[in-house]
Amino acid sequence: MKKNKLKATDSSIQQPAWIILAEQALLAAIVIDNKNISVSDVLTPADFYDSRHRAIFTRIKELYNSGKAIDLTSFAGSEYQDYIIELMSLPDGLLNTKQYIEEIREESIKRQRLSLLDDFKNNK
Repeated sequence: MKKNKLKATDSSIQQPAWIILAEQALLAAIVIDNKNISVSDVLTPADFYDSRHRAIFTRIKELYNSGKAIDLTSFAGSEYQDYIIELMSLPDGLLNTKQYIEEIREESIKRQRLSLLDDFKNNK
């Protein structure tokens, strides 16, 4: 199993490492207890900074919307199988879903604003 590095390199906007940890903890909480997906309705895949987290959250939403189980077997054989197993090893104390949803959403809004500002500056 590869060692998890809390660094996302898929965006020009740097994010603090704790937002990656919040994303990881939220995804783990949903896989551990599917009831947590209902409190994450305010999020979209685009709200996640890490591209792996966007893909995993997209798959979770697809499974949820089709009434299928969201668990480790849902990701068996996928490119994210080992990563999901790694997320499942996060300490239970990291499963404060409502706080993570708020943090993820707030950081997403900040990234969107910075991106708009960047676009505005580049188009002047």
